Amino acid sequence: MKQNLFSLFSIFFISAAVAQTQEQTIAMGMEQQQLKNYDAATAFYLRSLYFEQGSKRAFLYQQLGDCYFGAANYEKAAYSYELGYSSEINDSVKTELLFKKTSALLLQEKYQYALAELFSLPDSMSNIYFNRKKNFYLGIAYFGNNEFPLSEKNFLGALPKNTITEAKQIKDLFIKNKKVSRVKPKTARILSMCLPGLGQFYAGDIKNGFNSLIINALFVGLFTYSFVTISPIDAYFSVLPWFQRYYKGGYTKAGIIAEQKVKKRRVKVYNQIITTVSNINK
Repeated sequence: MKQNLFSLFSIFFISAAVAQTQEQTIAMGMEQQQLKNYDAATAFYLRSLYFEQGSKRAFLYQQLGDCYFGAANYEKAAYSYELGYSSEINDSVKTELLFKKTSALLLQEKYQYALAELFSLPDSMSNIYFNRKKNFYLGIAYFGNNEFPLSEKNFLGALPKNTITEAKQIKDLFIKNKKVSRVKPKTARILSMCLPGLGQFYAGDIKNGFNSLIINALFVGLFTYSFVTISPIDAYFSVLPWFQRYYKGGYTKAGIIAEQKVKKRRVKVYNQIITTVSNINK
């Protein structure tokens, strides 16, 4: 009898000590997280998860995901949010964890995976905040996927009602984005094949356009001069390889310049869209 009582008291005190240690460990993790010492906070949360078998697992996974997110480790953040989602029983918290996972996927430019997560939510959500947030993330994912009509539709859906001015701004920005898309890298390459420098002019890079035009013109002149005054063989073997090198480099670079121009202008439009939608939803 005494032995049984001793065992029960021992179990009670050990459990109390573990529980106290757990609380202290979590508190230290949260303190380090607030200080943005994410590596230290992560270590505390992982230690707590090792011992935790109850309802706090979902909370710990969320905190762990936030630490990884703060440290820009978006892959581990997404995985931690997924584990938190699986452990959580509260529907609202589960939805927030799904949005956090989606954010981590978007920052990795995994737009298809982000869309798959968002498609798991109801088409129309009763919570207005969640509904706008879903549309906002869909707008980002579709934009990254170059599905601009769907992106525009969802960004407009992320705006509150009666925001006519902001809705017009969004529509105007998508019109601007459509104009940006008219510059084609393939067209730039073909133009520079026809006339060196023309592709760069088409992409709006005047300086590189003139450089390509002048260098290629000089090589054509040198080839002609060598062909006529020295010998055709000398022109073919001495000058032609250099001309071919600069000619090919010119039209290849024209395509790259056009691609970079489109990307740069599109990023500018995208940032303006995000700013407009975010400001109205503050």
